[in-house]
Amino acid sequence: MKEKILMMAKGAAVAIVLATFNIAQAAQCANQATGGLQDPLKFCNITQFVQGVLQAFVMISLPILSFFIVYAGFKFVMARGNSGKLEDAKKNFYWLIAGAILILSAWALATLIANTINQVAGPQ
Repeated sequence: MKEKILMMAKGAAVAIVLATFNIAQAAQCANQATGGLQDPLKFCNITQFVQGVLQAFVMISLPILSFFIVYAGFKFVMARGNSGKLEDAKKNFYWLIAGAILILSAWALATLIANTINQVAGPQ
C-alpha cells in the first residue's frame, strides 16, 4: 500500500514538473518573439526537446554503431571456423543489430508522435 502511494506521488510530481516546464517554455517562446531572453537550445515545447535529444543521441550513436559493426565483422574473421568463437561473434552481432534497431526506432517513434501532435494541435 505504501509503495502504491509513493508511486502515485512520484507520478504527480513528474506531471507537475512537466506542466511547469511547458508553461515556462510557452512564456519563453513568447519572450523570444518580443526580444526577451534568448534560449540557446531553441526548443519551444517538450516534444521538440525530446525530438532534439533523441536526434542528438542518434547522431552520436551512429559512428559508435558503425565501429562495432566493423568489430563484429573482425570477430567473424578472427573466429577462423572455431564454433565457440563463431557463436560469440553471432551473439555480438545479434545484440548490436538489436540495439541499433532500438535506437533508430525510438527516434522514429518520437518524430512520428511529435508530427502527429503538431498536425492535431496545429502549429504553436
